[in-house]
Amino acid sequence: MTEGLQDMEKALADLGREAPMAMEVLCMAAFLGDAPLPAEFGLNVEGGMHNPALLNPAAAIFAVAATMDPLFNAGLAEQDPETLTVSIAESVREGVRKALPEASHPQWKERACYVLNLCLPDAQTGNWPAAEPLMPHVLCCLDHVKAGLRSASANRVLHQTGFFLFQQERYEQAVEMLEAALLVDVDIKGEKHPDIASDHEGLGMVNLAGGRVQDAESHYRRCLALRREIFTQDNPMLAPAYDGLAHTLLASGDNAGAVESWDEAARIMAAAAGETHPFVVQCHENAARYR
Repeated sequence: MTEGLQDMEKALADLGREAPMAMEVLCMAAFLGDAPLPAEFGLNVEGGMHNPALLNPAAAIFAVAATMDPLFNAGLAEQDPETLTVSIAESVREGVRKALPEASHPQWKERACYVLNLCLPDAQTGNWPAAEPLMPHVLCCLDHVKAGLRSASANRVLHQTGFFLFQQERYEQAVEMLEAALLVDVDIKGEKHPDIASDHEGLGMVNLAGGRVQDAESHYRRCLALRREIFTQDNPMLAPAYDGLAHTLLASGDNAGAVESWDEAARIMAAAAGETHPFVVQCHENAARYR
């Protein structure tokens, strides 16, 4: 055993006794990207006493220090008060990975994705500046999922990132994230679940925006098939999927198929919400344009 490895094993053992939350941060960060972590990463550790939502930026620095001082003092991490981030060098993270038992790696990967999920905002307009610095860590989460990690937290990380990338018109990367999120969802919830249908609908929309028309059609048809099987006959949930399919068929040059899908979308929504519903009116207008 090398001296460096022995030193890291001792450091982890000491942290585990004297500062368990600091050790948690260090071990989780070892399985994320080579990039700064937001301050709230240290505040979201299980067992932490601080709620970031209740802290102003100045208070957050002191709260992070309360958890992370043992790492700062040992030279295992650095704090940037201006950007409210914590950095752990790749050499340190590599040493931690080597020092931890191989059998514990899946657990630490799952816990890292759990806390990353708490740091990642919803994919809403205006949230991208907060999400973009987390992308190196999200890519590690994607790698963990490809290697077999399955958790609700990893699913949300990939799902939200997929739609962030969609908003940035980075369609190929968005599809990769959403396809991985779908795999996790299926493994957790099974093939026949309303969320799986919604995953296919989202992939239909993103593929269509990226010009992958055949893939978009496949996902919309899978969404419709699942919703017909899961929900009641002519459930309003079918209507937006028919609308998406119509736009996809139009993009492929199948005007007649698009008109038929818009007619079906309008019929289903009109039965639930009336002929004057804006969605129904729009479907009728779209269909009339291409008859």
